Amino acid sequence: MQRVTRSMVSATVLAASLSFAPNALAEDPSNRLTEIARSALEAQNDLVVRGDVQAALRDSRHASAFRDAMRVKLERAHGKRLHLARNNVAFRAARTQLVSGAARVSGDTAILEASEVTQFDYASDSVQAGQRLSHRFIFVRSGGDWRMVSDSILDIEARFETRGERVAGTDSTTRRGTGPAGRAVPRPERARRNRGAGSGGGAALAPFLHLMTAASTRPAASFYTRGIVSTDDISAYAYSYAYNYNTAYREFKSSGGNDCANFVSQALKVGGWTETAGTQARTSIYEWWYGAFTQTYTWTSARDLYNFAKQSSPYRTGAAQYWSETLRGDIVFFDWTGDGSIDHSAVITGYLSNGEPLFSYHTTDRQNYALSSIEYDNANVVVYTRMVYAMY
Repeated sequence: MQRVTRSMVSATVLAASLSFAPNALAEDPSNRLTEIARSALEAQNDLVVRGDVQAALRDSRHASAFRDAMRVKLERAHGKRLHLARNNVAFRAARTQLVSGAARVSGDTAILEASEVTQFDYASDSVQAGQRLSHRFIFVRSGGDWRMVSDSILDIEARFETRGERVAGTDSTTRRGTGPAGRAVPRPERARRNRGAGSGGGAALAPFLHLMTAASTRPAASFYTRGIVSTDDISAYAYSYAYNYNTAYREFKSSGGNDCANFVSQALKVGGWTETAGTQARTSIYEWWYGAFTQTYTWTSARDLYNFAKQSSPYRTGAAQYWSETLRGDIVFFDWTGDGSIDHSAVITGYLSNGEPLFSYHTTDRQNYALSSIEYDNANVVVYTRMVYAMY
């Protein structure tokens, strides 16, 4: 019988460990991939702030690993910065955080899903904007290191909803203009108050610019008898829960749906809107309520919520024709394609010192997002604003 020595045992253990090394001891690339992805997003957001492509890439440690994959997005970020500058909107700083799980690796391909939270500081105001985006990054391994090949946004912003009536768009806050990128919203009156139609290459704005106070078209409080509504509370709720979802309510984003109207409805309820009696079907545009197990279409569909708000006029809301009429806490509806059908809803949560309105909303989750940014992201957007009355 062969005698087993210590050296023979050591050799056997070493051989076994080497045979399993490719699987058992392979390095998890998640940290490396997250570093590359974060650097890519930081460069993209830096472009929105500074507008210098070469500087953004030069300051990034991993530019060579994402440059080709992010080329189009970097160009878009640079274009956005120019668009914002033309409308007197600018940022002075951006801070990007990226939270990711473990990467899924198959051979020389890896997929990393991560959540980005970026905060921007507006240049001329002590106001912050932010966004939370869900990403799917795909990488390939080449030459012993990883290289990004794509970045996809998993949030589908304001998906078109099939419920409810089509909206004719007769009380838009804006009239369709002839300006660049199909501008749908006349700039706030402060920007071009004394300039002629079409000046500065913009839309024919002069017919829509006149001086009005914010409350000039809001009916007197004595007209109402049912209750008091606080637009400040509506705005504060929307700002606070733009990222941090209120767990007291169901949310529809994680299941692949839109959460924008659900979010706006929550803010309206906190602000003082009373729910309807529930005497009609939950599909009716005359009902608005949230129950233990279900809710009305008007609670969760931007188009149906718009129709409910519109048919409730002049008790709950009224149409605003000028941004100067609006206040924090008023609700806004967007038609991304200009086809006359509402796609999205939001709450006005602030203004820049130059009058630019800021919006907070879900799906995608954004906080104090500027009108100019929305215009750049959606070239054919039409905006409909409903003033929320202080009493109804």
